Amino acid sequence: FHTHSRAWGGWTDGTHSPQQVFDAYQELEYDVVGISNYQSIRPQLDDNELYFATYEHGWAWTQHHYTVVGADEVSWFDFPLYKGLRQKQAMIDHLRARSDLLVINHPNKGAAYEASDFAYLTGYHGIEVATKYANGREFWDTALSAGRRVWGFCADDGHTIAKATHYGRGWVCVNAPVRSREGILAALHAGRFYGVWTRRDQAQLNSFERMSIDDGVLTVAFTEETDQIRFIGQGGELRETVRDARVAHYRLRDDDSYIRVEGVLIDPWGNEGVTVFLNPVFRYEDDPLGVVFAERRPVATQIVRSCLGAAVFVSFVAFWASRARRKLAQSAQLSG
Repeated sequence: FHTHSRAWGGWTDGTHSPQQVFDAYQELEYDVVGISNYQSIRPQLDDNELYFATYEHGWAWTQHHYTVVGADEVSWFDFPLYKGLRQKQAMIDHLRARSDLLVINHPNKGAAYEASDFAYLTGYHGIEVATKYANGREFWDTALSAGRRVWGFCADDGHTIAKATHYGRGWVCVNAPVRSREGILAALHAGRFYGVWTRRDQAQLNSFERMSIDDGVLTVAFTEETDQIRFIGQGGELRETVRDARVAHYRLRDDDSYIRVEGVLIDPWGNEGVTVFLNPVFRYEDDPLGVVFAERRPVATQIVRSCLGAAVFVSFVAFWASRARRKLAQSAQLSG
């Protein structure tokens, strides 16, 4: 859902046409190709069976960017100079109301967010955990630890198909029972997908096979023998690592509010070559997919704005009054 083609005369986005980018992903057998140019929605291509109107929002100098899926038109609303926690929440509320799916892009880039922000932000659907520019694991775990039902996305965020490092490295595999736009969206909202991130061209990939919970034991299976199967819980703590296995088991602890799983293949250089990010299982009482929304307080907001406005006005008056007194004093000295 996050890659770029040529747009805006080539000033901001990719180097190839939308058709060239689409064809490149088709050759890699992608079913859905979300070309998300900055502040620009690509029209539907004739041979694009599963079209999703997608764009990357954010034109201010800060790096607060979002993948906006399913919008009817581009929104130009933004805070150009400063985004505190309240402004970040206001942007999420604004964009969610105008889209089918909203993902926070590369939260680590440009110090746009503090990890602690995600203990408070609400209303978005997912976080980019791995792209060319994103490393969002800490931010994701902070949100999950605060009880947010949000999902982990992988993508390319590539700007040219001329370089292998820019496309075909990050994607999501969606468990949609119906091959349709509506079926895919329903699966994405329910977290029925997983992300894959590869750092180099891989001869061997890995896929998720199944997950189950039986008598308090979480079982996860992959299609390939996996170097590390990691179980990660509250606060991003690594609860357990199972090595050199295709199937792994983890007994859930009483203090596990959630558990998410990473399946990692190590490359010859000792780095994570392929990482599969499974969406978490949650401990819940009522609605397992319940969404928390930040409370709007219009009266308190207006009071704060009024106080700030009054402070600016008083400062303005004091400045000109001081300037006027200095001029009077200078005139008196000249007269004397």
